Amino acid sequence: MIFDFRNGMNRNFLYPFFFIFIFLSTSFSFSQDFTAVDTKVRSYPETRLNSVHELAGMINQDFSSNIEKVRAIYTWITSNVAYSYDARSTMSITYYSEEERIRKMQRYQDVFANITLKSKKAVCHGYSLLFNELCEQLGIESRVIRGFGKSYVSDIGAEYVSNHAWNMVTIEGKDYLIDATWGAGSMNGNHFKREVTYLYFLTPPEFFIKNHYPDNFSDSLLEEHVNKRSFLMNPVVFEKALSQYALINPGIGVLRMKSIEQFEIESKRPIGKIRYYMDGNFHDVESLLIQNNRYSFKIDLNGHYDRELLIYLNDEAAFGFKVRP
Repeated sequence: MIFDFRNGMNRNFLYPFFFIFIFLSTSFSFSQDFTAVDTKVRSYPETRLNSVHELAGMINQDFSSNIEKVRAIYTWITSNVAYSYDARSTMSITYYSEEERIRKMQRYQDVFANITLKSKKAVCHGYSLLFNELCEQLGIESRVIRGFGKSYVSDIGAEYVSNHAWNMVTIEGKDYLIDATWGAGSMNGNHFKREVTYLYFLTPPEFFIKNHYPDNFSDSLLEEHVNKRSFLMNPVVFEKALSQYALINPGIGVLRMKSIEQFEIESKRPIGKIRYYMDGNFHDVESLLIQNNRYSFKIDLNGHYDRELLIYLNDEAAFGFKVRP
């Protein structure tokens, strides 16, 4: 049998949104303050480490609990590894038994994780393998999850493809989801912009499913099934809006040209300015009504030629839609 490893492109920083409205916080699952952990890890010498084993040893020496160690791994990777298309690779493993497969995959992980650590460059597969290897060396249960990372307006209504990789980690007997790739930053063309966020550190599954659909749905950690097609058809939500705003209407990510669309947004904070971007320009919305933290307005798509509509709230990109004839 042949097992192929193929590293896909980074699909970072546009986010689809289902209609469960719960505001997010920076750290979801644990109430403790990780400032001391983050500060300590960022003080590690910037000189090149010789191996994953060396970094694991530093983390093990500095931190005692598994949650602190997992936080330290996440902070080190997101603060040091840059997304790079040059780090894409293809590798095939031939195996004739389950035992041989496990052994060869472990060897592949060892090699690839050390390459990522030394070069400090990776695509999603490299990020997730390095995270996995560090966890394993620290005695923490972790595994790589593959699936669809929905991040661009063009992804709305697209065919499902396995284009992304992240991690599931077990802490004190409970499983959590982590995406160090999307936590590290974003790509602007071929340039990586580091913008560390902890939105993808121990993210609750009901939020993670908004932009991550695993190949094996049981890896979503959700009890209630989410239809794959519904996932693909939802609008996308930019990071600035993920924790602040809830899109109530429209309930689908595809709009029609020559239509007048009604929008409704619920906001945690006052919205001073609402505009939309099409045809290379910003436009004011129509018939704005504000009531009980809900903002209702209309957008007339007649006369526009652009196939994408972006909603801006307080001068920050919030929601994205595909526009079809």
